[in-house]
Amino acid sequence: METTRLASAMIWRCVLAALLLCSSSALSAAQEARPCRITGYSYEILCGELLVPADPQQPQLGTIKVAWRKIAARARYPRPDPLIWIPDGIGGDASEYAPGLSATLTRVLNTRDLIWLDTRGSGASTPLQCAPPGPASISKRLERFSDARTLAACQQAILAAGGLAVYTPQRMAADHEQLRQQLGLKQVNVLAEGTGVEVAKAWLRIQPNAINKMVWESPLPADDPLAFQASYSADALAQLLIRCEQNLRCMAAYPNLNSRLEQLLRQLPVSLTLPHPQTGHLDNFILDERMLASLLTSILRSTSLSSALPAALEQAANGHWLALLGLSSSLWSRDDTRFNHGLWLARQCQWLTQRQGAPSSVWGQWFHQHKVSSLQTYCADLPPLPSSDLAAVDLDDIPTLVLAARYSDATLADRAMRHVIKVPGVAQHVLSHGCARDVIYRFMAADGMPEKGSLEAECLLRIKAPAPGQVSAPLQALPAAQEVGP
Repeated sequence: METTRLASAMIWRCVLAALLLCSSSALSAAQEARPCRITGYSYEILCGELLVPADPQQPQLGTIKVAWRKIAARARYPRPDPLIWIPDGIGGDASEYAPGLSATLTRVLNTRDLIWLDTRGSGASTPLQCAPPGPASISKRLERFSDARTLAACQQAILAAGGLAVYTPQRMAADHEQLRQQLGLKQVNVLAEGTGVEVAKAWLRIQPNAINKMVWESPLPADDPLAFQASYSADALAQLLIRCEQNLRCMAAYPNLNSRLEQLLRQLPVSLTLPHPQTGHLDNFILDERMLASLLTSILRSTSLSSALPAALEQAANGHWLALLGLSSSLWSRDDTRFNHGLWLARQCQWLTQRQGAPSSVWGQWFHQHKVSSLQTYCADLPPLPSSDLAAVDLDDIPTLVLAARYSDATLADRAMRHVIKVPGVAQHVLSHGCARDVIYRFMAADGMPEKGSLEAECLLRIKAPAPGQVSAPLQALPAAQEVGP
């Protein structure tokens, strides 16, 4: 244990030393910030770049460029402690989602700037570009690295950049600390979503005095994300089946749904010909259990989509798969969505390193087995990280608001400097629901740690998930004419 602590301490001394070495160019870099625009936002914002160490423990790698963005507050003289946003979504482009977030945080933006980084390896921050552009086939959408050439290209891109150590939460946290120093900010507030919470915690370890307040939205447990993900999927599926049995309309339309799901699994693998959601052209592919597990995992994280799952599963059990694909494709069929496969692979392989064990339930083991099997294939040629580089941190002296959807760490509880608001009617992304924006504003506007009652968060507790089996007529009537069975 003492050896691990010493190793971890040495890591952070290297990080701080690297930040000090970069500080000499901080002022000139800040002066190079320029007006720019991002898609979906009507006004000019401020854009800049950092030169950050790729990995302080591999000095031969040199530096990489990390892009930052700022939406200025509406006030002429904004508060000195802006809001730093650390988004969820491994591999996603932060600037793509920023316009929607700015609309959600409109009250906060009255008095505070909103600042974010394009996470290293994505967006404009030295992206790991390894997947071919353009619409991917259905099989590649359901299983990102079903194409061996894309997998090999992404593995090589990660290795060429310095390996998995370049893309840890600790490295990303150091980028945020260098940004704070470069912009001359004494303190900041942090809004971290999902996997971004791990980065926020690592930032606290680098510089505990840098953060005034934090908001965590749907944080994941840091010890074993893969087991948590599988357990959540299994629990969400079990709850969906129970709720369908308890709902007269759902039970009448889809009786014995659990046995129908088992019947569906017995059909796999199945050869299908379906219209591609983006192009409309017929696409031939083989759907196996691993693809189905990935497909269900994504759907079960959406409250609205999972409510339509009974109808889609019933149709799939009868050999008609178009409805199930339709639910899945609603998450990835936008033409303009930017996704970075290399960064996604790097972070998922780190999760594989953290793996401790499988869930106890049958469905939990099923989801876990297929996820781990995929990652063991994807990560086989990437050297794993040492455990000391994955150490977690959880400080209790920073005022923190936790908005906990169902897909979040259920062990978090209230403490003296932490308010936990559990939102059981939402699977994830609490920020887009109800009065979350007002709750965050009240938390940010208060001096110090506010009383929990003053946040007026009862409206979030009243959000209810749609009843299972409530689907639109088009989904109920999807044709099977373009499908080919086994």
